[in-house]
Parts: sequence; structure tokens; C-alpha cells
Amino acid sequence: MNNTNDFNLKKVLPAVLTIAIGMLLVMMDTTIMNVTLPHIQSAFHQNLSNSQWVITAYTLAMATVIPFAGFLGDRFSDKKVFALAIIFFTIASFLAANAHSLQSLIIWRIAQGLTGGVVAPIGIGMSFKIIPMEKRGSMMGLLGLPMLLAPTIGPALSGFLVKHFNWSTVFLINLPVGILALIFVLLFLPNFPANKASKIDLKGALLSPFAFQF
Repeated sequence: MNNTNDFNLKKVLPAVLTIAIGMLLVMMDTTIMNVTLPHIQSAFHQNLSNSQWVITAYTLAMATVIPFAGFLGDRFSDKKVFALAIIFFTIASFLAANAHSLQSLIIWRIAQGLTGGVVAPIGIGMSFKIIPMEKRGSMMGLLGLPMLLAPTIGPALSGFLVKHFNWSTVFLINLPVGILALIFVLLFLPNFPANKASKIDLKGALLSPFAFQF
């Protein structure tokens, strides 16, 4: 599929858009919280320093799991890990929407980060397998759209939701998007063989999240 002579835009485009939707689902949850945080703070009667862990815990969880993404994709198949990450991210979003305390919300935000953190690395890795090198420049622009759209759509969407509904809806909105992304994954992403012999530099993977802080 990555042979330039056999390249067919109509065959590749649905897979690339599927990856982009999965990435947008996760990236929006980073930007959507900035507007929502004061409402969460008020709902749980917490101060700002405690409430900020809703954002910090998510970011740290993502940084922790990113070094393992490539290994997981190689060992268990990119498509399978990508699909499972979206499933568990969507479930964690539902549980976060129904959190009854700040502590439980932080726990589900960590779950979101641990599952969502593998989506972008595996998605980009799959795109390299799908798109031939000579075509990557133009097609990779589509995968850059989530990075451009998330900072724009996230705050605007969260502002609308918390104004007309409540803070939990910023997590519930992930459910239809997650289900749509999963359907697209099953329909349009090709199967990649797993490499059971794949290994990981465990020491480096465990130390790398600390290096991200510097």
C-alpha cells in the first residue's frame, strides 16, 4: 500500500481522515478544559490549585504513556491498539462526566490520558505505513488539522456547553465522536501484522517522561 505506483488517493483518504478524527478527539480534551475549569472548581467547591490537577494529571498521564506507544503498536498491531485506545478513552470520558468528586474526576482524567496518549503516535506511525514517502508532504497536512482545530474548537465548544448545560457535557461530547471514530477505524484502517518479537527500552521509556519536564 505504500508503493508510489499503486498510490490511490481515494483508498488512502478515508484511513487518513480516520486517524485525524481519532487525534482530534484526544487533542480537544486538552484545550476544552481551560474554559471548563472554573465551573468544575465551583461544582466541587475546590480551590484553583486543587482543580488544576484535572488538567495536569491528564497531561502527565499522556507524557507517561507516549514512549510505550510504538512498542504497543508493534507488539499487538497498530489498528488493534488504536481502536482499544479510542474505546477506553470514550469510556473514561463517560465516567469523568459522571464523577461525583474532584478526586474521582482526576482519576478518570488520568485514565483518559493513559489511553489517549497512544492515539497520536500510533496514528502518525500508521500514516507512514499507508502513505508512500513521495506523497507524505501533502497528505500529512490532513493530520496537522487536529493540531490547528483543537485550540480553536475546544474553548469555543466548552464555552457553549457550560453556558447552556453544565461542565459534564464537555466529556459527554466525546461519546458520539469516539463511537464515530471507532466505526471509521473498523471500516477504513488496514490491518497491520503484529511483531511479537518487538522489544522496548524499558529504562529509557520510564525515564523519558521526566525528561519531558525540562
